[in-house]
Amino acid sequence: IVTTNILLNKMAKKDFEKQLGHPVADTDYVAASHILVRVNTDAQNPQNNDKFWNDAKAKIDAILADIKSGKTTFEKAAQENSDDGSKFQAGSLGITIRGKMVPEFDKVIFSAEKGKVSEPFKTQFGWHIARVDRLGSELTGPEKGQVLEQSLGRLTQNRLQEIMKMAKVDNKFPLPAQPRGGQMGAPN
Repeated sequence: IVTTNILLNKMAKKDFEKQLGHPVADTDYVAASHILVRVNTDAQNPQNNDKFWNDAKAKIDAILADIKSGKTTFEKAAQENSDDGSKFQAGSLGITIRGKMVPEFDKVIFSAEKGKVSEPFKTQFGWHIARVDRLGSELTGPEKGQVLEQSLGRLTQNRLQEIMKMAKVDNKFPLPAQPRGGQMGAPN
């Protein structure tokens, strides 16, 4: 079983690096924070959706203006305004790895300057502003290892399920639980 797990992890890492287009490097990690103004669209009255998006954009613009003017701090604004669980950590999302969050979020945080608050950007969840708190080069080996292990856990299970399906294995035992931690950029 240990040998199988090692091989599955190696396969998952190879798949992940293929997805990235390069071996995992320091530049593939960041510790980031964000503020989300969620947009809940109305499937029954879609004509209202533009208004919801515009209202959320106005709110995130006002939050950013307050931060830039020094009226509030990023952390306090996150605690008061973020529409996800990060508000309880002053906006902190912790450490993430490239590819874990939605593409729009990845694009911003992996091109951002450390400590600088981003301009508002849109994802399927709503409007965000983000800040890179630590670069991958500033993270410890164990911190990066834990994040990589969590990301590979999902890929390892997917690979195992593919192999079992190809081998026509009918598993009557449940697979072990995945490590906690969802897709970044997704509200908690």
